[in-house]
Amino acid sequence: MRERLDKSTRLKRLNLICRRIEMEAERTGNRRIVSVLRVAREAGVSNSLIHNHYPEISERVRVFRGTSAAIKEESELERVLRENSQLRLQVAELRKENVLLASQKATRSFGA
Repeated sequence: MRERLDKSTRLKRLNLICRRIEMEAERTGNRRIVSVLRVAREAGVSNSLIHNHYPEISERVRVFRGTSAAIKEESELERVLRENSQLRLQVAELRKENVLLASQKATRSFGA
């Protein structure tokens, strides 16, 4: 029968296992080998235990693999900010055009 580890000791162990697997993934160039299932197997626990009690480990795996919701939200935010910047440029151009047209209209009004 396996000994029961306290939460902080198990978390340290899971982080060490994660780091070792991440180093292997970096060395081989294969990020897909990093998974909650692999961490769980090497730690001798179920992957549901990691998901339910150590969400920081699950998130670490997702961040490493580039599938984290936080990363997706950040890229969505970057897209929206880029779009906002483009729209601001369009507004500035349209304002310039509006001033030019108003000036041309005023010039015609005085000339007529």
